Amino acid sequence: MSGAAPPRAPAARDPAVADPEVIPRGPWHAGPRVPGLRLREIEVVADRELPVPAGAARAVVCDLASIARTEVKAREVRVEPSEDGRRGSYWVRGSFAGVPWTGRFAYELHRCGFHSVNVERRRFGIDISGGFVVTDGSRPGTCRMRHYEQYLLPWRLVALKPLLVAFLAWSMGPELATITELARARS
Repeated sequence: MSGAAPPRAPAARDPAVADPEVIPRGPWHAGPRVPGLRLREIEVVADRELPVPAGAARAVVCDLASIARTEVKAREVRVEPSEDGRRGSYWVRGSFAGVPWTGRFAYELHRCGFHSVNVERRRFGIDISGGFVVTDGSRPGTCRMRHYEQYLLPWRLVALKPLLVAFLAWSMGPELATITELARARS
């Protein structure tokens, strides 16, 4: 994870991304004030330079069906794109630290990756958003990948926040390794 805070964008419930090079805020920042937001919110960002071209890495992360291969927490994914293919929804089944879960997310593809937000109330009352921002790296043939996951916990799960953050941070390592492997195969 990067030591510097990633650039922030305004929150929105719609997955639309105003500036695709900026990580959007969680959708719960838009609208009425959320009690205890600082205690309840989790954001984990993996910000790494990968040894693959940006175009190949973007192709992997924008192939949402590949989430079943790249996402540690997902086992099955069904994608329902809109007619233009830039937006749509996807359904996921998997497990989070051993706890089974399913969810439906709205997504928007953009020139640097994608952003998604959950569209139905989560089991245990957790709201989720996240995505990828992929830009050119500092050297030819490399890319900078920022993978972000944002969660709004219900009060009853706040005590688990340190464990959840640790699990999310750990899970991004294997996810980025798999994305790198798949991007190498495409380049």
